[in-house]
Amino acid sequence: MQDVRVKRGADAACDHHRLVAEVKMKLLSHKRPRSGRHQYDVTKLKDPQCLNEFHLVLQNRFEALYEVVQDHHQDDEEDQHQNPQADHPEQQTSGAADRKWKVIKQAYAETCDKVLGKASHKGKNWISSDTWNKMVERRKLNEKLNQAVTRQQKRQALREYSEKDREVKRSCKNDKRTYANNLARDAEEAARKGDIKTLYNITRRLSGQRRTMDRPVRDNTGSLLTKLNSQLEEWRNHFATVLNRDPPVDPPRATS
Repeated sequence: MQDVRVKRGADAACDHHRLVAEVKMKLLSHKRPRSGRHQYDVTKLKDPQCLNEFHLVLQNRFEALYEVVQDHHQDDEEDQHQNPQADHPEQQTSGAADRKWKVIKQAYAETCDKVLGKASHKGKNWISSDTWNKMVERRKLNEKLNQAVTRQQKRQALREYSEKDREVKRSCKNDKRTYANNLARDAEEAARKGDIKTLYNITRRLSGQRRTMDRPVRDNTGSLLTKLNSQLEEWRNHFATVLNRDPPVDPPRATS
């Protein structure tokens, strides 16, 4: 409530004075419910060591869960022998398929949670996983530096942090150079195939221009053109003047 006033002269057929208030309301934003799905950091699988660990953990998960499924399967067979008319064969097959699918889904989900972890939205996707690991180590060294008490501990922690910081910067520089080289290689391949759209997107990504600025169009006299038809006509005249030129009188000749 921002302002309140009493209107004493209002004829409202009531023994009370009319009250006028100015109220400011703040609407709550509608938040969408989060889905139960998670995106895992699959970029870590490019590391051979992480890939081997993923395969090993997944294999162990399958072996552990396979024993549980076999126990359930044996229990179902015993129930079927004791009561042959309990379930229809098609229902038994469907139930076995559902259990197998749950085993596979659970094995992959637990393995991804343990090895990969959830994917974080990183702004710089050109940084490799090795560089991210070095950044984590640098963060730990920074915490160690902040917790140092004596001068000797601070001097030693500062030396380790400085070395790791230089290593991180050097690794980031190499990753950015590799990223630019790969984009340049893709741009050359797109130009060779005549894929102008991909070439244009790569060029914009390398130049760092995210947005296109709309600039006003002026005619030859410098007057601003506000209508679309006038702007299109001015662009047509411009390209007609630039592209339609007379051939040179004395063109240069290449000598062998």
